[in-house]
Amino acid sequence: MWTAVWSIVGARLLYVITQFQEFSNPVDIVMLNKGGLVAYGGMLGGFLASWYGCHRRKIALLRWADASAPSVVLGTAITRVGCLLFGCDYGKVSHVAWAIRFPKDAPAWKDHVYNMHALAPDSAWSLPVHPTQIYETLGGLAIFGLVMYLRRVRKFSGEVFLGWVMGYGIVRPIIEIYRGDDDRGSVGTLSTSQFIGLVSVMAGVGLLVYLVKRYRADPAAARLWEIPMPVPAKAEPESNQRSRRRRKGR
Repeated sequence: MWTAVWSIVGARLLYVITQFQEFSNPVDIVMLNKGGLVAYGGMLGGFLASWYGCHRRKIALLRWADASAPSVVLGTAITRVGCLLFGCDYGKVSHVAWAIRFPKDAPAWKDHVYNMHALAPDSAWSLPVHPTQIYETLGGLAIFGLVMYLRRVRKFSGEVFLGWVMGYGIVRPIIEIYRGDDDRGSVGTLSTSQFIGLVSVMAGVGLLVYLVKRYRADPAAARLWEIPMPVPAKAEPESNQRSRRRRKGR
């Protein structure tokens, strides 16, 4: 539950950081209907919350990460369906055969009319654009297939998690090349998501090297899913505790 909550918090914070000029009134920061959310912020926020939860419950982080990665990447693919229906996260103007148009008052239409001045205000549709939302849905489904395959053939814990981190870290920067909206922020010549994606791939390579070395040194210890988890003692119901205290009082 807390992973979900902090995913929303992280997604909102990263949007605010990259688009701080939109928030002259600090109250608007918590108004989710004003502005948006950033996927990578949600992933980072959810990861930190889960790391804290695993630490408190003495659960190995990689064990949790491998279990949750398929759900996260599938959720990312489904989320982009909502982006397509609303019209946000649209692509650059394009005349490829599969380009799509958005109706009047959609974000792409407003951009083409008021920012690019490429359309008349009475135009019924936007210019044709790359369907980047569909690109990311297809990319997410491909990564989902990859991590489910890795789940079957993995040799050590962390492989499934790295399949998601590195897979998304490669796919997202490529899709960003075709994005046409400007609500993404930038780090130098890269968009915020491109920067985070490339950093996550480099960090993933470093973690992969470490995990391979650990697996070669002690294969059994690196396969956390095969190690039984300690079962906490079952708490006695409060009603039984009260009954026992009454008996003692007699």
